[in-house]
Amino acid sequence: MKNIIKILFILIQFESFAQMVESNSIEIETNNKFIEDFHIHSLKEDGILLVNSKSEFFNSDLNLHFTHFDSTFKVKWASFYTAKKNFDFDKYYINDNFYHVLFTEKESTNFGVFRLNLSNGESDYYEGNLLTRMDIQHFVVVNNKAFIGGEYNDRPVVVTFNFHDLNSKVLQDLHANNFTINAFETFKDSQDIWIYLKDQKNCSLSIKKYNYDGKLFETTKLGDKNINLISSKILKTSKNKPMMVGSYSDQCTEFSKGIYLLDMSNPTTENIQLIPYSNLSNFYNFMAPKRKDRVIARNKIRESKGKSINQKYRILIHDIYNFDNQNILIGEIFYADYKPPVVNLPNMTAIRLGQNVFNSFRYTQAIICGFDEDGNIKWNNSISIDNVISTNLEPKVQINKLNELNLLAYPKEGRINSVVINEKDISIKKDKYQVSTNNKLNTYYDNDSNLLAWFDNHFLVWGTKTQNLKEIFYIKKLTYQLDFNKN
Repeated sequence: MKNIIKILFILIQFESFAQMVESNSIEIETNNKFIEDFHIHSLKEDGILLVNSKSEFFNSDLNLHFTHFDSTFKVKWASFYTAKKNFDFDKYYINDNFYHVLFTEKESTNFGVFRLNLSNGESDYYEGNLLTRMDIQHFVVVNNKAFIGGEYNDRPVVVTFNFHDLNSKVLQDLHANNFTINAFETFKDSQDIWIYLKDQKNCSLSIKKYNYDGKLFETTKLGDKNINLISSKILKTSKNKPMMVGSYSDQCTEFSKGIYLLDMSNPTTENIQLIPYSNLSNFYNFMAPKRKDRVIARNKIRESKGKSINQKYRILIHDIYNFDNQNILIGEIFYADYKPPVVNLPNMTAIRLGQNVFNSFRYTQAIICGFDEDGNIKWNNSISIDNVISTNLEPKVQINKLNELNLLAYPKEGRINSVVINEKDISIKKDKYQVSTNNKLNTYYDNDSNLLAWFDNHFLVWGTKTQNLKEIFYIKKLTYQLDFNKN
């Protein structure tokens, strides 16, 4: 009874004073003579890095403008770089100290790595050769070496490039049939690099560990056709313990049956902790109450008859978030939306042609799990994310933590939808922040707003809007206000 009274008291409090408000903003007018693109990178309490790539039409030089703003949006430093002719911006990689850009030359195996010092804006440039043509998919930097991964003739290949002597070499024991590179992993306290290889034929996962010199020193094979590890990330918990997390299935499919956790101090298939979605006590919280009750009742009937609960989803797993010795994992469930191609005839008649083609990704819900250092789920929750639509598969839900509450937010249709939850099963507060409107036309211009959890109770939102027939790039600092003294 005391817990119920406490929860009701919290609900009454938040209804009256929890809100997301704009505390600072930046606006930059774009120039229609240029092709411009903006990227935001969080530096947490130290501010943000704004990267503005700009070029004129018809294959002109690519110019990169870098600006470091502090947490109040005051400029700390600014820097500028012009890419070499015929070199394109391919990939970027950011760590605690540097922002790196991989440039590749058209119709060539030549490449360049631009390195920007985040503390003062000073930069270096290193140029090398890939040694072979490849479709580049991965790029990371460890100290003074770049690791560039991709495919050549449908086989994985990784090239390591040394900034000191400008030499490149291909890592051994990777180029094989039926394998693809899922990801790279690096660690702050080590110069090793871990490369995930997916065996498409046998549905297993191999982790190859290389030292800084590019020497293979360990290979770990996990999973099989009955435990198919679909996605995998090796991350550090709040106590710096390596843990592998991801989604799994009991078949060779991209549709997952649940999530898994594996302590990497003893990485074997037998030690993988499998957690079906139906075993998460609050997995169906995103549903309306009546629908939730029907689904749970149906699952219990199937279990009583000895039948398995065959519910499978596609899920995008985030990194692990560490807040005050807590480990929080977020996964967003989505599906790919396909539509038939349409041709509009002069008489305004629309004709559908051929097979369906990819249209967008639609996100339906997010699951949130808190777990301990041994990989045991301590609490879980689930929220609806209202069929958010995106052409790119990337995290939408952002999380910050304030006191004992989790602040979750995601963008949709020119608004920032926010949810405040406690650890377990009560959705405390839902709110919507209107990003921007044009009062004259009463039209939203920023349906594609981007959102990023910054630090503490602050979020960043950015995008473009039209104002007086001009296109404006904006950044807003949003602060979620929770006043515990009000009642």
